[in-house]
Amino acid sequence: MSTAKRAIRNLLVFKGDWGYCQPCMSPVWDTGLITHTLLEAEGRDDNSDVKRGLDWLVDRQITEAPGDWMDKRPNLRPGGWAFEYRNDHYPDVDDTAMVAMAIDRLGAPEHRESVERAAEWIIGMQSANGGWGSFDVDNTHYYLNTIPFADHGALLDPPTADVTGRCLVILDEIGRGTATYDGLSIAWATLEHLHQQNGCRALFATHYHELTRLSDKLDRVENATIAVKEHDGDVIFLHEVRKGAADRSYGVQVAKLAGLPNTVVERARVVLDALEKGEREGGGKREAFIDDLPLFSVAPTSPTPSKARNSLVEDRLKTVLPDELSPKEALDLIYELKDLSDDH
Repeated sequence: MSTAKRAIRNLLVFKGDWGYCQPCMSPVWDTGLITHTLLEAEGRDDNSDVKRGLDWLVDRQITEAPGDWMDKRPNLRPGGWAFEYRNDHYPDVDDTAMVAMAIDRLGAPEHRESVERAAEWIIGMQSANGGWGSFDVDNTHYYLNTIPFADHGALLDPPTADVTGRCLVILDEIGRGTATYDGLSIAWATLEHLHQQNGCRALFATHYHELTRLSDKLDRVENATIAVKEHDGDVIFLHEVRKGAADRSYGVQVAKLAGLPNTVVERARVVLDALEKGEREGGGKREAFIDDLPLFSVAPTSPTPSKARNSLVEDRLKTVLPDELSPKEALDLIYELKDLSDDH
């Protein structure tokens, strides 16, 4: 009894004239979230603190202890993390996905085996309906939640959208090392499985333009894309989702938006042009074009920025004398400028 009381007291948090009791400690989850935050923060050249945090997490990866989940997955190797400090018999799929994502983002070579082991366990913990729960597999006997006094109707640990989403993100992240056709074939087969077998409602984001053709073959698949406009070689993403597929890839433009140096962006355009030209001509020409490309210059010169052109709206505004406009004329001008902006 004294041990239980001491444990509860350790969970109490007091702030002035009020306080609360934490349900548990969550250092693994918290450390994973914090490392993601630090990796997202701008202006940081030193990630040694992130490395220390991830070292602490790797040391707590569960790779030996058995757990209840083994009842349904007896041949699956452990590879996850618990929600708390060391609860080795109850690893959490959700925490495992969060931690593995952080480790993979930093990319320390000595941690690669840890990420692969986590991915192996996550894949093995997928339920038959395609989703993931936090602690177990196929825990979908929902009638148990109707038992009187059944802990506010939450006796189960069924697959959920948030846990499944995190699992899919980490599996996508570590899967980017596959060859082009490997990745395409896996994505193709996954989409067909979701449509034909799983039958769930899903948002399937992909870089493979070839997959958009499946909308002609699978009756419940529809393509959607973000509307874009190009202006002086730059791409502007509009806050609008439209039916249909993108007309082409905007990867190089996105790299520019992400802040890559102009010399790198311009070099990427040259390589992309060579790849696309070789693809069009076929017959092994793509490799020949790549072989003929000159190497990246040691001291590249920055490309001359194109001179910005005035937009139609700017040209129209130069003719306006604001002090001479009546209220009706000012309102008409607003509509006129709006039309010019939409047409540009």
